[in-house]
Amino acid sequence: MYRYLFANPLLIYKYPTSSRNTTKITFKKVINKTIILALLLSFSLLLSLQVNLSTTSLPYLLLLTLALTILLRKDTSKLIPLYATLHALAEGALLGILIKLVNNKGHDLLTQALLLTLVTLASIIILYYKKVIYLTPNFKNIFNILTTLYFLLSLGNIIALLLKIDSSWGLYHITPIGLAISLLGTSLASASLLRSFERIKKLTSSSTDEIYSWKAASAIMLSIIWLYFELLKVLYLLRRVYRA
Repeated sequence: MYRYLFANPLLIYKYPTSSRNTTKITFKKVINKTIILALLLSFSLLLSLQVNLSTTSLPYLLLLTLALTILLRKDTSKLIPLYATLHALAEGALLGILIKLVNNKGHDLLTQALLLTLVTLASIIILYYKKVIYLTPNFKNIFNILTTLYFLLSLGNIIALLLKIDSSWGLYHITPIGLAISLLGTSLASASLLRSFERIKKLTSSSTDEIYSWKAASAIMLSIIWLYFELLKVLYLLRRVYRA
């Protein structure tokens, strides 16, 4: 079970196989669903920026996104597309609030982080399907260990911020350790995409029902958003170093 602890929560479920009368999942269908969810997320993001959502709604959106993630993970009914749609809309609204927080700090890094995310995503897809990079058991074990450490560091940093404790190892401090931790987060987010692709590749060869392509697409979106935030954090630190 440990190997699933920090895996993408939408890809650790054992999907049932499809019957003879249903359509099977394919990688192309997953990509098509991912594009649809990305468009829905973008619409929600732009709408949240237009209506100027208050930052006080951040905890509620976090809880809503978490609840939808749990529903989407456990559900096996025909409501999966609905949950996936609501999940993308909630992610977009949440992203809009976080972007507003970054903008309030006066950092114009959002476009740069988006471009870097798209370049990284395209590079990972090409390298993975050209079999230039692939996942080995040792890589997966290392990924689990490093993700555990990164999660604990992030949790410790959040607690330190809430308690107003000054920690030189914090994720947003201009120190070699802080920058190294941020680069580690970016690497782990990229590795999460690789693991998602590997899991989806297995699904396409196991006669899984097409409706679960919505879950797979939502999983890819989760990894992409994680990668985006990690790149945004690295750019934020580098900008502070440059201006220091």
